Amino acid sequence: MSSEIRRRKQTVGTDDTDSEPLLKEQPSKRETNYKSNYTPNLYLASTAVTEDNAVSRYQFYALLLNYLRKFWDALSSFPISVPYLHNDIGTIPETTRIELQRFREIATKPFDSQNPEHEQRLTDLWYAAFPDRPVERISQQWKVLGFQGTNPATDFRGSGIFGLNCLIYLATKYPKAFSHMIHVNEESYPFAIAGLNVTMLLFELLGWGFKTPGKSTAKNPTTFAKIVPLILHSELDRTIIIFSELYCATFFSVDLLWFEMKASYFDFPKVIEKAQEWLETFLRTKGTEEDIFERNRAVESGF
Repeated sequence: MSSEIRRRKQTVGTDDTDSEPLLKEQPSKRETNYKSNYTPNLYLASTAVTEDNAVSRYQFYALLLNYLRKFWDALSSFPISVPYLHNDIGTIPETTRIELQRFREIATKPFDSQNPEHEQRLTDLWYAAFPDRPVERISQQWKVLGFQGTNPATDFRGSGIFGLNCLIYLATKYPKAFSHMIHVNEESYPFAIAGLNVTMLLFELLGWGFKTPGKSTAKNPTTFAKIVPLILHSELDRTIIIFSELYCATFFSVDLLWFEMKASYFDFPKVIEKAQEWLETFLRTKGTEEDIFERNRAVESGF
């Protein structure tokens, strides 16, 4: 088992994100140039007026206007639109806000044990994890899979049915990684609960969480501006796929961090926090659809 864990660590770390610190946020070259080249030097401008009246008042205002134009041009070309910098859903463009709300209504539906479709999804997860074992609605096996009790329905309060769907997406799209994670980690950390927390983490970054309703919990102001257009598509099915792929990438990071940090059950909040930092760095330095798919395929191919 130890050799498998070492192999998984080596594989998960094969993408380009390992070339820079996992958790430390570094300003991009464009941000550095933006700050150094386009900060208006009003002191120099005002000095030009007062020193021996060498520059007329008209020239002073022309100089000031020139600085302001440069500043505005830089701001306009900056890759992050101004409203997104507030991490506030209420400030983003109306069309984007409507699309985000449409996706939210789908993604945050609560799990309903009286809904046959929801119950069927539980059965699908069971057979993905235990293909040779008859399904048991109330069973100790749910705890083996990483739920808190023998009835998994009680654990979907925060993530809803979408949290369950994300677990099934990982099991279906990346079956080798899924199988390895649930069996190797059976006594290490609660796999299912970890996955549901990853779903809730993405909800928080989109401003759907309980901590700051209507505002993203992103630590870097560029994260909200990256994740919203990355996930949202005109076709809802595509939106769900990209969200699910981002979920898988983040969950793989949680899995790796757990062993790197030699974490215990009580360290789980710290692991999730580190995973958020990894995700925000990944979105800032990579963050395209292809980057996400490529990373996930690399993880799957390592098992």
